[in-house]
Amino acid sequence: MSALIEQFFDLDIMKQAFPYLLQGLLITVLMTLVLAPLGMVAGLALALGSNLRHAWLRLLVRGWVNVFRAMPPLVLIILAFTGLPFVGLQLSAFSCVLIGLLLNNSSYYCEILRAGLG
Repeated sequence: MSALIEQFFDLDIMKQAFPYLLQGLLITVLMTLVLAPLGMVAGLALALGSNLRHAWLRLLVRGWVNVFRAMPPLVLIILAFTGLPFVGLQLSAFSCVLIGLLLNNSSYYCEILRAGLG
């Protein structure tokens, strides 16, 4: 069995890659801990905004949600990373990922919560 594993996997490379995998896991957990509550709060605010009496505000929220829900998260991340410096905001890569994913996640949370509030 050991010879079969070594035939397909180089365990030395796996040992070298393991610290990088742990670092990626830590970043993923950190992003989840930040994005889940922020996305939920922003989604709730958008869901409440989509049920307002003012038609123009309701249309604005619906347009916002439809645009950011339709855009792939990677496109939003790239736009945040490359577009924000043009308006004078120089943010870290981590912050740009958070912004891109927050825009997308809050739009999905809005639709889920809006259906529940319905």
